[in-house]
Amino acid sequence: MVKKLAVALAAAVVLAGCAPTADDAAPRDVTPVVITAGVDSDEYLRASAYVEGIVEDGGRCRFTFWADNGAATRLTSEASVIDGRTECGDVEEHIQPLLAGRYELTVSYASAAAAGDSAPFPLEIPAH
Repeated sequence: MVKKLAVALAAAVVLAGCAPTADDAAPRDVTPVVITAGVDSDEYLRASAYVEGIVEDGGRCRFTFWADNGAATRLTSEASVIDGRTECGDVEEHIQPLLAGRYELTVSYASAAAAGDSAPFPLEIPAH
């Protein structure tokens, strides 16, 4: 009986070191930062961002433009390391399908190692 208990205790100790902890499984908190967002002279909505807190390729950046009326448009890009930081690249969409008015851009970043959301960034879609 004592031998079985000792073997079970030894196995539990070994396995306890193998089990992931909650900290190991949780993605790191990062902060996307909007670099630019606006409408150019060709009537394209363009935006770019980078991610503070991690340097990695392959994460997903989602740019969500929320209109005051509740409508939204979402554009995505794959992150890549440029000059030592995680860049979300440039996204663009012609403004034709969008309603004119005030919008707020938020950028979300997600990868196996990290996740986070930007602060809201205000912008205006002109009448077209």
